[in-house]
Parts: sequence; C-alpha cells; structure tokens
Amino acid sequence: MKKNYLYLLLILFLFISTAHAINLPEGIIYNFNNFSVNLNNDFTVDNIIINPNELIFENNTENFSTSIISDNSRINISLYNLDLRYSLEKINFSAINNSANTQANITLGIFPTGNDVHLYNNDVENITISPLTVNSSGYINFTWNFLDFENFEFLENPEIFFITPTPNDNNYQNEDYAYVNVTATDSSNTTAFIDWNRSLVGWWRFNEETGENDTFFRDWSSYGNNGTCTNDPHYTTGKFGQALRFDGVDDNVSVADSVSLNITDAITIEAWIKGTGSDFIDTQLTTTIYNEYNPQFQVVDDKIYYVWIRKDESSDNQIWTAELNSTGFYATKRTTSVYFKNYPQLQVVGDKIYYVWEGDVNSIRQIWTAELNSTGFSAMNRTLSAYEIYDPQFQVVDGKIYYVWSESDGAKNQIWTAELNSTGFYATKRTTSAYSKYYPQLQVVNGKIYYVWQESDGAKNQIWTAELNSTGFYATKRTTSAYSKYYPQLQVEVNKTYYVWTESDEIFNRQVWTAELNSTGFYATKRTTSAFTKSNPQLQVMEDKKYYVWSESSIIWTAELNTTGFTAINKNINANYPQFQVVENKIYYNWIISGSKIGTAEQKLNTTNQDSNIINKGDLYGIGISDSDIISFLNSTATEGVTTTAKYDEYWNHVLMSYNKSIISLYINSILKDTATFTESINTTSLDLIMGDDFNGTIDEVKIWNRALTAAEINASYNAGLYRLETNFTNLADGTYTYTAYAQDLAGNTNQTGIRTLTIDTIEPTSDHPND
Repeated sequence: MKKNYLYLLLILFLFISTAHAINLPEGIIYNFNNFSVNLNNDFTVDNIIINPNELIFENNTENFSTSIISDNSRINISLYNLDLRYSLEKINFSAINNSANTQANITLGIFPTGNDVHLYNNDVENITISPLTVNSSGYINFTWNFLDFENFEFLENPEIFFITPTPNDNNYQNEDYAYVNVTATDSSNTTAFIDWNRSLVGWWRFNEETGENDTFFRDWSSYGNNGTCTNDPHYTTGKFGQALRFDGVDDNVSVADSVSLNITDAITIEAWIKGTGSDFIDTQLTTTIYNEYNPQFQVVDDKIYYVWIRKDESSDNQIWTAELNSTGFYATKRTTSVYFKNYPQLQVVGDKIYYVWEGDVNSIRQIWTAELNSTGFSAMNRTLSAYEIYDPQFQVVDGKIYYVWSESDGAKNQIWTAELNSTGFYATKRTTSAYSKYYPQLQVVNGKIYYVWQESDGAKNQIWTAELNSTGFYATKRTTSAYSKYYPQLQVEVNKTYYVWTESDEIFNRQVWTAELNSTGFYATKRTTSAFTKSNPQLQVMEDKKYYVWSESSIIWTAELNTTGFTAINKNINANYPQFQVVENKIYYNWIISGSKIGTAEQKLNTTNQDSNIINKGDLYGIGISDSDIISFLNSTATEGVTTTAKYDEYWNHVLMSYNKSIISLYINSILKDTATFTESINTTSLDLIMGDDFNGTIDEVKIWNRALTAAEINASYNAGLYRLETNFTNLADGTYTYTAYAQDLAGNTNQTGIRTLTIDTIEPTSDHPND
C-alpha cells in the first residue's frame, strides 16, 4: 500500500523518509480535509505520506501501553524531519475514546524550530487528553481537522547567510574593525538584523509561540527579559506574523527591571506600530430633490470648497459651489442657463477660486472657465470649436492657468492643451493619431507639464504619458497588454511620476493598477484581484507613502502603498465617484451617495491617544505619541528636540530611535525625520519597561539594543528585500566578539546564521631575548 501511494502521488510532492525534510514550494496552498495520526511510545513520527485528501503519519513498531495512556495523560508530540510551516490559522485536534465513543477537542498551533515542527497547545508543547484508551491494535488514533484548510500553507523560512568579506568563524585579526555582510532572501518582504556581541537586549515578537500565552510574552534576545501583561492586550494579525492590540485605556505589557535594560550610553529602540484608524465621520451635505453629479473639492486651512452639478426644475445641469466651515455648509447656485454643463473642476489660489467645465455653445460642448472672488462669480466661454470637447482639467501656477482636454477632430478624440495668461487664451492641438483619447490629466512642475490619458490602440485602451517643455510636446505609449485601461491619474514627485488606473482582467473585472515612472523606466503593478469592478481611482503621494481611494461595486475602498507593500481596506461606505485629499493628520473625502446626493467624510489618520507611549522605561528612554506626532526621548529633557510630524495611521509604520552618545535620531519607515544634539549619559531607574501604555493601536516586533544601529542596519531592519544588511563595526577594542544574523518574513517565519566568533588583537608581539 505504501508503494502504491508513493508512485501515485509523486507529482503531488509525495515524500516518505526518516532522514530528509519535505521540500514544498513556498506560497502554494494545499487543501486537505483531514488526516490521522498514529503515535508510538517515543511520541515521534517518522514516515509521511502526502495525499491531496489526507495526511497519514505512520507509527514505529512499538505501541502505546495502556499504562502510559490514562486519564489526564500528557503527550508531547513532535513531527521530526518535516519542513512544514503553518501560517496564521490553527488546527483542531480530536482525541477519540474508543471504548466510550467520545472525543475531546483541542485547538493546536504549529511552531517551527529549525527543521522540526512542534504541535503545541497554548503555552506548552504538551497536550492533556482525558480520557483515552488504546484500540484493538494497540494504537491510539487521533484525527486532525483543519479549521480553515484554504489558509494552510507550506512556507519556507527566509534564507540568511554571511558573505564575503565577513570574517570567518574563529577568525583572528589585527585590525580594529569588522565588516559584516549578509544576504537574506525570501519571497515576501523580510526584516534582517545582526546581533553583534549580544547587543540586542530585548526582542518581543508577540507571535504566540512556544511558552507564550495571553499573559506571557517571550523575549527572543539572549537576555530573557520576558514580559507580562496588565489587563488584556490581545493577539491580532501583525506586520510579521502576529502582534498585540492595545485598547488605549489600561492595556500594557511590562518587563521587569534588569541590568541589561538600564542602558546608559548608546541605544536603539524600534517597533512596528499601527493606529486604529478612525471610522469615517461621514455626512450627507445636500438634501435637494434634484440629482447631483461630479463633485470636486479642495481643503484650504480650516475650510473646504466644493463645486458640482445639480439638475434644476427643468432638468438642466447647473454649476453649484459651496463652502464648509466651522459655522456650516453654504451652497450657492452659480449658473442658470439652459445649456448643458458637466465635469466641473476647481482650484483655490489665495482669495480666488478658479473653475473649468465643459458646457454647450450651439449644442456643442466647449470649454468654460470662471473665477470667484470678492466681487462675485464671473464665467466665460473659452472655445468655439466645431467639435465636441470633453474632460477638461487645469492647474493654476504663478498667475497662469494651464488646461488639457480631449476634443474630437471629426473622427477621433485628440489631446488639446491651452494656457490662459494676462494676454489671452491660447489653445494647441497636441495629437493627430487615428485613435481616440480620453480622460487626460496634467500636473505642472518646475516649468514642465506632465500628462497622462487613456488611448485606444485599435483594440484596447492603453496608458499614454507626455511631457511638454520648452522644446516641445513628447508623448509615449506606456502599456501594451490585451486589456483596456480606464481613468488614469498622476502625481509628480521630485524625479518620479506615480500613476493609478483601473484595468480589465481576463474575466472583465476592472482591477486597480499602479505605476512608477523614473529614470530607468515605467513599472506597472496589478494591485487588486477581487471579482468586483473598481472605478474612479485617485491617488496622493505623501513623502514615502501613496494613498488611494476608489469605488468597488459602489463601496468605498482605500489603500496605502509603501515600501513594504500595498494594503487595501474596505470602508463599508455605499458611494461612488470618490475624491480625497490628505491634509496634515486627516483625510478628507467627497463622493456621490445613494440618491445622487453630495456626501463628504473626514477621517483621522490615527485615533491613538494624544499622549501615549509605545515603549518606555519611565521617562529615561522611549518612543511615544504626543499631539498625534511620533516622538522619542532620553532623560525626559530631549523630548522637545526630537519630534516629528510624521503621520502614523491605520497602516503599519516602522519607528526607530537611535542614540550614538552625541546625536539622537528619529526614523519613520527608515527615513530620517529629525535629530537633536544630546551628549549626556542615560540615567538609570528601577522602573519596569512598559509597552503600549495608553496606546490605542497595534504593536509588533519591539527591539532594544545597547548600541546605535548604522543607517544600513536601519534600512535592512525596515525591509531587507530592498536594502542589503551590511555594516562596518569600527573602533573595536582588543578582545573576543560574537555575532549572529537573523531574518524574519511577513508570516513570522525566522531563520538565523550560526554564531561566529571574532578575536581582535592589535598589540604587536614583543620579545625578551637579549639579542632582539
């Protein structure tokens, strides 16, 4: 029977061996219904057969004895030589009492250690089962059922190893430095770091691993600074595996005072944090009986300005504007003509508001502009083309207004641009190809104008971009795939341009795509895969993050893209045509809600208490929150000198404070945000180390070092997939040093190099021989 299984299931990664690990591709999901386990009195499992419907772990020749299996027996189960990794979900264990025909259910997890995998129940690897009896063959039969087998994955640990010129193990050298170079690889993003000479004094992973439970949190450094909780912070999905969720009221984790945590010189503190992200405070702004369309808005200081289309009693489209301030929402009808109007846009500049829309002249859509100032609202027709004009966009820069639109040439829509200045309105046709262009966008940056639009290639819509500068207009086709693209948007930042659009997939659901254009090329990535169509994506770049919003089957979704990945969140708001703007610590939204009315929303990027601690040892060192800013502090007095207005939100952020005995540095997502001069020694205290005090959010991967990490180490700790882990340890005193490198992937799987030893001896030998 065993041979039949072997030959039948080779292509399904069948493996039978007592000496080798199962080698399964990472990330492939295997669906199993259940499998049975027969255990012997050594409590080990040697041979494995993999079947798509079951897993059978075969026993050795020895059997359990009835004296071993009794009420409340504790059985330690280890699956040796099995390279199995289990992500997030758990397994249900059913122990069947053969004589009483009853069973006990126990929930188990899997904890990987090297090439072994241990099944464990809560805080111990031992499993208490009562009652149990052996079956007629002398074996105990166990049935294991996957609670959610679609989330069961075979995951390999990330690889990590030293490479040249890292010193060999047990190396002796007469230089006072050591250059350590590490390679870490994994299919997901990885964090990697070096524990140089036991400088890592605390590492709290919060992964609910062996020995951990809801009240005990293991320190994975070599110092054993384990934590216990006050009240009930609970496990949740983390940045790397699991994390702890704090309620902002009375949850925290405390670590007893120890010599290793009373650091007086250099120090580094780091953690991954995520605010809760407040719910939308959404409001229906209008209650008219007439339908409304195409809302646009702009936030300026403490006011929000709007423009939109509202049908009047004769079903004619009219331009409406509004201001929302601390006293209320004030809307005004700006046009009364019977001519068609659509797609209004606005921009606030100083004490003036500029507008553009497409509106009929002699039943042909033309460009209309307007200005609202202290004297009133004045509108003007700017074009008298013989052909229809669509989708006008504009930007005001230094007293000039730049426009772009698509305009029919009698056969196909072409791209037109214009400039409005003190001497007049000057329009230019920019394209002539035999394919139609739609939804052009523009941005003016440093004397250049950047564009994007969708253009048919005769079969499907493709993304085109262009640049208009002093030498001419240069357009480039950026995509060629066999699926149509829609509604492209762009934002230019420094030497890069970022894009977002929707693109049909093979079953005609529109998905969100993003792209970056830089000096090396145009790089596009598919960001969503769900079976629902996405519409009207928008983006805004804020430093190292890109924010997005779109509607998906009339539900609002938001997302953030940073160097660790793309995270999308369903906001459960029923609306379409969303717009948004990130301003300081808030995101403002505008959309059309059911009934074709104007809706708006406001969301804080975090809801963490204004004064809270992520991690602190009294007031002597720590990282915290003050007035919605991330701060770090040493000896209390440095707080004001080391703050940042960096936003933290409902997405993961890596925060790190480093002190090298002269400068305190604060990093957010590996970007240096602020520094302060500080030359004092850090004071000591008998107070416990506290994590999550008054913090309303999630904390993961807290580490404390008794040295200042280098910039390269900070980058690799943030994302070793982007940044190589390498550093030069300098000014080393004579003596012996040890070092180990670690890597961890997003599933929480870890790996490490072996421990290497290096001896520094810079003293030249001497001789007492009289002739020397």
